[in-house]
Order: sequence, then C-alpha cells, then structure tokens
Amino acid sequence: MQRFSIEELQRLGLPPTKIIELIELELAANRKRLDGECWVYVIYNPIKRIPLYIGISSNPWRRFEDHRSDPACAPYHYIRKFLDLGFSSQQIMKPYKRCCDRREALSIEFRLVEATPGLVNRQNQV
Repeated sequence: MQRFSIEELQRLGLPPTKIIELIELELAANRKRLDGECWVYVIYNPIKRIPLYIGISSNPWRRFEDHRSDPACAPYHYIRKFLDLGFSSQQIMKPYKRCCDRREALSIEFRLVEATPGLVNRQNQV
C-alpha cells in the first residue's frame, strides 16, 4: 500500500472526511500488525553452530522461504550455501520463542541482536 502525506491527499482533492477515513484505516492496519502471535527465529551457521541472523515473523517458515529466495535478504547467500552443502532448512533455521504479540517479539529480537556479535543483520548498519 502506497502511503501519502495529509498534504498530498489534500492536493489530490480528497475531502477531509475521506482523508480521516484513510488515516483511520492506516492506524487500524498498524494496530493489527502489532497484535497477534509472533515468533523470534534464528538462522544459524550449521557448521560452526553460531547464529547468523535473528528475525521476527508471524510465520517463521514462510519468512525463511522469503530469505532463501530473495537475493536482497541479508542471509540469502548463507542459506543457499548451506542448503547446497546438504543441510536441511530445520538445521539452518530454528524458531527461538513464540511471543504473544509483535511488541514482545521486537523487544526480544532487539536484545538478542544487540548481544550477538557477527550477525549479518548488522553488516549494513552504521
């Protein structure tokens, strides 16, 4: 969904009631993204048995498939390498903790990423 500023919506000629409706829909979508079960998962180097990437998702196995098929994802090349070496998806990715909502998962992910050196999550961060 493309996002527009209020000013852009006004320039498009939308009436104030429509702008308010769009804002309310966006707020509801944001609340929904924060609600519901969420997982913290870890992608491992199965040779060295160390974490490579820590993430969160409502469906960690679907997210793993995203990582393994999208070259733009940070762990893509590692996942492809380990799969090519014969390691299974279950040896590479492990669900770490099921959380009651995304807020809890974000908090745990942040602490784990901060405490774990050498993650590919951090390679492009300043």
